Amino acid sequence: MTTLQKKIQGAIRTRGIPQGSRLVLGVSGGADSMAMFDAIHRLEKFVVAAAHLNHCLRGAESDADEEFVESEARKRGVEYISERIDVASLARARKRNVEATARTARYEFLTRSALSLEAPYVLTAHTRDDQVETILLRLIRGTSPSGMRGIYASRPLGRGITLHRTMLEVARPEVLEHLTNFKIDYRTDSTNLSSEYARNRVRNEVFPLLRQFNPEFDEAAVRLAEMISEDALMLDEQARNSLKVMEQSLDARHISTLSAALRRRIVKAWIEDARGHLLRIDKSHLDAIDDLIARRRGNKTIELPEGWRVRLKDGHLTIFQASTVQEVYSTEVERGS
Repeated sequence: MTTLQKKIQGAIRTRGIPQGSRLVLGVSGGADSMAMFDAIHRLEKFVVAAAHLNHCLRGAESDADEEFVESEARKRGVEYISERIDVASLARARKRNVEATARTARYEFLTRSALSLEAPYVLTAHTRDDQVETILLRLIRGTSPSGMRGIYASRPLGRGITLHRTMLEVARPEVLEHLTNFKIDYRTDSTNLSSEYARNRVRNEVFPLLRQFNPEFDEAAVRLAEMISEDALMLDEQARNSLKVMEQSLDARHISTLSAALRRRIVKAWIEDARGHLLRIDKSHLDAIDDLIARRRGNKTIELPEGWRVRLKDGHLTIFQASTVQEVYSTEVERGS
């Protein structure tokens, strides 16, 4: 058994995925996903399906990737599901960059695949290298302490489906060792060498330089992310507990006495409960709400994305959607649903 197999098996056990479960594996055809596909198939403990999204970004090369993954799935006798999405056109329509659009399209596709196959779990092949790249990219672009937690090992995809990343402790040499040991073919994405994408520049230019300063930079970055995550989880729990005991709306006078770290987490949890998510909520919105809290009194309203507003009135904050003109209070949201 290779090191990669042992680590994946340990991660599956830690995540509590029961034997016999239906798993949808995101398989691009690249080294990482083929190593995951092969390793999990060899366990013979799960009902596996390979899911491949053709992003239509590299013409014939993308089509060849799709054919390759379908062939490998048939070779192993597992179910195969695929879709083709013109990501470049979709990015233009959504006015977003191609990388972000491709990422969103992948998770939407994997969710649809899991629903169609009645599979409660989706697995992707993100490795330790991906984790370090993500942490460094977020640091370069500017991020919060929560962003420095890196890629989450597990997260809900919605409608009873959970995404698990069981290779986050696997390093690139361990991927190559598994592929070599079992003589597993894989595809190489030609765009991985292009400096057009920020992630490639970090991988091909920045990492080699950082590893000259510290050969164990990868381990140091992951260790930092783990420590930040532990602290963040503790603060998040405190914020949730504080939010539960507050009556109806947020008392600006009370919340202003709390530490900035706890106060911001309470506000984020409050917004998430009302809107159902935190998409497009950034530091500028949190700063504006913090200014309202600092006022403690008076009447003022600020705007959030998607028509949501936060109002300070008589020393209390309320959140509501302008289109409905219906105020939503923290205690009126059922948590855990």
